[in-house]
Amino acid sequence: MTKRKHNAMLGGFLSFALSFCAPMAWAKQEIAAPNPSSSPINPAGLYQGIGDGPDVASQLLLTKEGDFRFQLMAGALDLWSQGQWIQADNGTLTLNTAPRPKPPELHVQSMEKKAGAPISILVTTPKGRSIAGVDFVIGFDKGQSIEDYTQSDGWQADPAEKRIPRWISLREPIYDIILDQTPIPDGANDLRFTLIPNDVGVLDFINATGILREEDGETFLTVSMDKGSTSFVRLKPDKEQSGEEQKTENKP
Repeated sequence: MTKRKHNAMLGGFLSFALSFCAPMAWAKQEIAAPNPSSSPINPAGLYQGIGDGPDVASQLLLTKEGDFRFQLMAGALDLWSQGQWIQADNGTLTLNTAPRPKPPELHVQSMEKKAGAPISILVTTPKGRSIAGVDFVIGFDKGQSIEDYTQSDGWQADPAEKRIPRWISLREPIYDIILDQTPIPDGANDLRFTLIPNDVGVLDFINATGILREEDGETFLTVSMDKGSTSFVRLKPDKEQSGEEQKTENKP
């Protein structure tokens, strides 16, 4: 598989993951309202994502004190969050990340004219380290645009390319960090950008709602945000203990 195709697949996968959490369990669905006549279910416990597989693992821990911790690992993608949860009288949960994360950003560093040089694109960290695998689309004064991605040393156009670049857009595909279509000044051919990570990898739960239900001796939790819902099942106490013991054994 080419890097280009890999980026496209990962980008599609990520659009689900960043919308909320476990990508394999994500779907638009009708969520049953809690039954006001029944006693609320105690939500505290460790939950595992339904739909997790060999390359996807997600967990949500709700503590008795009202804190939560979330983690999702899916290939190159690693997301986590922590914050507080509250339970309404009807049993519905509300989860909010705290402190609120600052999203990563892509910014123009400089767009300058370098005489006799081909069009070049370089994306770096704030400390100047080059970033490979950033997708871009660059448009010209005529003809078709060019779609490609940066290498470890950036990207350079064919020296035979004589068209005038007019605009560019960028996208880091793993965490879906986007620079929207940006005009290129007349004559500029040395294009440099900075990716500022901020709180990259922190998933922001904003008034996420959780609905609990019990079925066949299992406790299920469906958590919803604007774009859909994903479901978890609460692990049995022996499995929770086993997981904690394994974490302890793996510590150096």
